[in-house]
Amino acid sequence: MSGDILDVKDIKNSLPDQRMSNLEIEEIKKTLRNCIEETEAKNVIYIYTDRKVNYAKRLATGLATIQLIKDTMYEGNFFDLSRVVLLPAIELIEYGIDSVLKRHSINISFPHICWIPIFYINDKVVMIPVIRERDVPSSVRSGSNITIINPFAN
Repeated sequence: MSGDILDVKDIKNSLPDQRMSNLEIEEIKKTLRNCIEETEAKNVIYIYTDRKVNYAKRLATGLATIQLIKDTMYEGNFFDLSRVVLLPAIELIEYGIDSVLKRHSINISFPHICWIPIFYINDKVVMIPVIRERDVPSSVRSGSNITIINPFAN
C-alpha cells in the first residue's frame, strides 16, 4: 500500500439518513479515477473519517482518507480489495475474526489465509482478506479498482 491523501467534499444528497446517494458515489469515483490516472496506483480505497448530512440543504460533507494502492499482490499473496469489510473492533477483540465474520453474515467460503486490518475509524476496523496467489481466480484479480467505505451508514 502506498499513499495517503485527505479529501474534503460537499456533495448533493437527498437521502433521509447517512447512506450515500448515487450522485455522491459517482462524484467520489470521479475524484478517485483522477487519483489513479495521476499516480502509479492501480487501486484506491476511499474511507470517510467524518461525515455530516445537512438535511435542510440536502448536502453531505465530510473528510476522507484516500489510500492509493500500487499492487494487490505481494510475495505470492493477494490482498482482495473486493472483499473489504468494516467490523466492530470490540467484537474482534472479544470473539476473534472468524466468529465476527459469521455473526455479520460475511461470506468466508473462499480460501483465505487471514484477514488484516488496514485502517481504524472510531470503533471500527477496515479488514482485507489475504489469499494465496494460486487460489485466486482470474475474475477476482481484474475486479473493481475503487472501494468506498462509509462507516457512518448503518
